[in-house]
Amino acid sequence: DWLVAPPPRAVRAREALVWVLFPALYVPYSLIRGAVVGWYPYPFLNADVQGYGNVAVTCAVMLVGLVVLSALLAAWIRIERQQRSA
Repeated sequence: DWLVAPPPRAVRAREALVWVLFPALYVPYSLIRGAVVGWYPYPFLNADVQGYGNVAVTCAVMLVGLVVLSALLAAWIRIERQQRSA
């Protein structure tokens, strides 16, 4: 949505990192819950099939990608705001 209608104020990179908080907390919750009930919400989180090492690598790569995308989105919004002000 923000690519079409950016927020009214610039978003700092630090604020964008907060967006990563929910997924970063969801992964351990899902792994613990999955180990208890025997069901994982996504195939890439299924430690019974993938193994914890593979799940950790996959999640680390996804986390880095999410951080990069969040920073890029925050920068894009900041640049967009500066161009509108000029």
